[in-house]
Amino acid sequence: MLDVKVILMKLAEDQKPWRSRYLAGLAGLSRREALSFQKTWQTLPIETRRKIISALVEVSENDSSLDFSYLFRLCLEDEDEEVRPPPVIGRPMGR
Repeated sequence: MLDVKVILMKLAEDQKPWRSRYLAGLAGLSRREALSFQKTWQTLPIETRRKIISALVEVSENDSSLDFSYLFRLCLEDEDEEVRPPPVIGRPMGR
């Protein structure tokens, strides 16, 4: 698995469509990975963060096996309102 920082940098560099492995690599983050994500995330331009979070929301709606809930909780604190994921996004209850 790629490092979280590497994944975010790849997403920031590449044009859409992104390789699904990059997005899937952000699922199920450990606490250490989440801290790395948070540090790197804030360095990305707002427009890039908007595109990434939008893609993650779409992927999570299409593939319930990918758990981005920790990442989405971290993004709730983003300074940009459009980056914050909708409140209903995440894993279904009971999982």
